[in-house]
Amino acid sequence: MAAQLREAGANVVDLGIVSDDKAALISRINKGLSCDFLITSGGISTGEYDLMKEALVECGATRLIFKVAMRPGKPFSFFEHGNAKIFALPGNPVSCMVSFEMFARPALLKAAGATDIFRRVVNAKLLCDLKKETGYKLLFRGIIKGSEGSYVVGVAGAQGSGILSSMSLANCLIIAGKDEDILQKGDIVKVIVTDDRFGYSRKHNVSSN
Repeated sequence: MAAQLREAGANVVDLGIVSDDKAALISRINKGLSCDFLITSGGISTGEYDLMKEALVECGATRLIFKVAMRPGKPFSFFEHGNAKIFALPGNPVSCMVSFEMFARPALLKAAGATDIFRRVVNAKLLCDLKKETGYKLLFRGIIKGSEGSYVVGVAGAQGSGILSSMSLANCLIIAGKDEDILQKGDIVKVIVTDDRFGYSRKHNVSSN
């Protein structure tokens, strides 16, 4: 998370890891509310130990968004406290990283005065079938290759929300819309490019499995 924030140009204040204890969370949240942005990870879903929402509300924050129709990243929530913007990201590593890419990063760039706040989106030819349930947008971690507007894309590996290997290998996110249940090999798909180097530092092949 700190690396993603620094890449977006933020000055990072690391508040560390907090136990699943509401009083401890409130104390740590209050330390972060002097910053322009407060980014949390975990504790925002509906489990017994998911106490982040309660802690933020008790600190005086107003919740404006709770859950999004997107995977990974469904539990994402957004709060405000005075001038502070609070992005409560899911705890699963990939869900956290993707939520940051889609929501927090553009907001940070806009606050810093940038006019180009979104990642580049390109069309690419899909090298494999991808299946999902309808009702939500799904972002597959992928590897895109090509040049001069002619691109191919495949998955970067297993897509579970706790699997960091495919996130570390990926240089893009393949978009599957909420009404789609299958993307077929050969389809032209929309791809969010997260690394414009297109694999110069990677030795892995694009997967067509």
